[in-house]
Amino acid sequence: MQIPHAMRAAHQWVLWKLEKRDGKATKVPYQVNGRMASSTDPAHWSSFEAVQQVLQGNLATYTGCGFVFAPGDDFVGVDLDNCMDTDWQLDDWAKDVLAHLPSYTEVSPSGKGLKIFCLGRPNIAKGRKLQIPGKPGARIEIYSSGRYFTVTGDQWGSVDQVENCQAGIDWLTDVVIPPEPAAAARPAPLPRQEPRPHQPGRPDAEQRARLYAQSYPAAISGQDGHGVTFRLACVLVTGFELGIDGARQILADWNQGCQPPWSDRELEHKLRHAENAGRLEGSQGWMLEEESIRLEQSAEPLSQTELDRWDVYLGGLMAQAQQESHSRDFPAHLLKVPGFCSDVADWITSQNPRKNRVLSLVAAVALQGALIGGKCKDRAGSRSNLYFVCLAPSGGGKQAPQTCVKKILNAIGAGQLYGGKVSSDSALASDLLVSRSKLYLWDEVGRFIAKTKVQTGGAHLHAVQEALLELWGEAGGVWKQKSYADSKNNKEVYLPCCSFLGMTVPEHFWAGLEEGHLQDGFAARMMVIDSGPKARSEDIEETNPPMGILELADYWMKLSPGGNLGSQWPDAILVPESPAATDAFRQLVAKAEDAGTDETENAVWARCIEKARRLALIYACSRDHVAPVIDDLAARWGIDFATWCTERFIAVAKDEVASSDPAQQKWQRIRKIVNEWTKRKQLCSRTALIRACKWTAKDLDKILETMVQAGVIEAKQVPSSNGKFVTYYSVKG
Repeated sequence: MQIPHAMRAAHQWVLWKLEKRDGKATKVPYQVNGRMASSTDPAHWSSFEAVQQVLQGNLATYTGCGFVFAPGDDFVGVDLDNCMDTDWQLDDWAKDVLAHLPSYTEVSPSGKGLKIFCLGRPNIAKGRKLQIPGKPGARIEIYSSGRYFTVTGDQWGSVDQVENCQAGIDWLTDVVIPPEPAAAARPAPLPRQEPRPHQPGRPDAEQRARLYAQSYPAAISGQDGHGVTFRLACVLVTGFELGIDGARQILADWNQGCQPPWSDRELEHKLRHAENAGRLEGSQGWMLEEESIRLEQSAEPLSQTELDRWDVYLGGLMAQAQQESHSRDFPAHLLKVPGFCSDVADWITSQNPRKNRVLSLVAAVALQGALIGGKCKDRAGSRSNLYFVCLAPSGGGKQAPQTCVKKILNAIGAGQLYGGKVSSDSALASDLLVSRSKLYLWDEVGRFIAKTKVQTGGAHLHAVQEALLELWGEAGGVWKQKSYADSKNNKEVYLPCCSFLGMTVPEHFWAGLEEGHLQDGFAARMMVIDSGPKARSEDIEETNPPMGILELADYWMKLSPGGNLGSQWPDAILVPESPAATDAFRQLVAKAEDAGTDETENAVWARCIEKARRLALIYACSRDHVAPVIDDLAARWGIDFATWCTERFIAVAKDEVASSDPAQQKWQRIRKIVNEWTKRKQLCSRTALIRACKWTAKDLDKILETMVQAGVIEAKQVPSSNGKFVTYYSVKG
């Protein structure tokens, strides 16, 4: 694409695709990470090169790229809609605009309009548009912030650079599209202001940040306390450009009001993550520009209206996009496990036409867990048995990871370590007698879960579920299958290490879960990982597992721990744990004790501790097969992995797992609708809820009032352009 250098150099690019919204085709902006983008949040934008790289690899997913107009620069966009006929002959009004704005211009995606990119400072705070009389769909629009333009690279005219057109911009905003007569009666727009250095009598960035933190809500355990704290850390570190050192004391002072307060170590951890997030996104100082100056520069307390306006902006855009805890995206820092797991994940990814690093990593971790099953333990007696459920769209690359795991095990003569779907608890016991460590590879595990529902009545599958519940905690002991009248049929398995790697589409999994699965602890034992959207299919070359992978897998397969009864009751190798790792696990125990808001959530958080320890054990053995050690890195990786799965599962289960209570079903319906609006970076109004629920306004208001009082959702009054207030709803926690 022949794009002007000034635009290419700006970190203001997004992707976009055409989607149906309310029955109308809409150009929806996206970030390079696959989430929807905001045209007012710099944290969502990327470099031209990064956007092009994603676009070239996902041509079937995205329609094109776009350029965002930001308040802190001189870029101005003028859109001429429907300005030419089928023979590409311009209308006279369009020729007039082009004559006043001689700058880089290109044809819009529709082929019926033009987009002009120029430099200047329009005397307007928001965009402005003018409908051309006599021609439906023909109009002029001008923007300098809060909007993005699609970029095609299809140049119109001979000007190939972005030029300064201040005179033409003034003509357009003062003469062609003057302010509306009624504008004086409306709330005055925020004036354009340049970021400026500290002046006497004006609070500096640190003072503004402190005022902001004083107005920021406290983190409360069980109500997304992690996400609340991380968002504030992002604002302080990068939004106010304080860095870690400048933000540390402000965050510590704010922390005193949290319930319970975070430890100094946890706060430091969040500050480091906030710094990394800002470095990756390349955005700095957004709280010191434009509207934020207006709201933050006053030493007086902010009015509630100002707080509401800025809270809507920040909470709905930047903060939500960078929120770690409930993000659908698997945390990038968890994707790299040194040694065996990374080698296996790299090879699996190379063998998958639908590249999915998350699926590859989870398969590698499950394989490492099966290889060390019954042979290694940590100081708490934890073994490596885990129940993974990977969610991916249909045709999203779920088959390749399972196939690759089989190839590795078959190549070293360890085919007995993996199994397929199990039809009964008796079959499960027979498998474990052949190999006490077993990795079950279950395709469409969501269907198995659905068949264990109470109303489906699958007694044999219920027995499998009960057996898996027992096996979770028996990796260091003896599992006795149900007793038969003939004692010869009774089966006992010593040190069983039973794991499974299940794959399914999200719809089948969430539809298969019911409250019973949450209450009996089966769902709490699963590690549910959403692997993200389907990647574009690529051509691959089939290869055999690399020799280095086979050598390590064979090492673990042949490792035989000692002990007097080694053949039947092997003495598992104790993997040492560093004091820092022990301290990290103790912090997780303290956090998990108070994280849940009810018995179901408490059960899920209790299993989070066990999962974290098992994951850390796998990490240590992957990194060093000769002398593994669970140090701070291994512990933090396991804790972050388990915590993300736990928080994500609880957040989604609230909306997706159907309640047996009719009132709760209505609450779930409302939460789901509000969340869908939030995903689109839009605020959900009462009107939108009435349309979506199709309930009477009276019935809906009663439910909303109860949910607000119960602290499930939050109602916020936001001033509109006509001077009145509109009520919007957001989900709390």
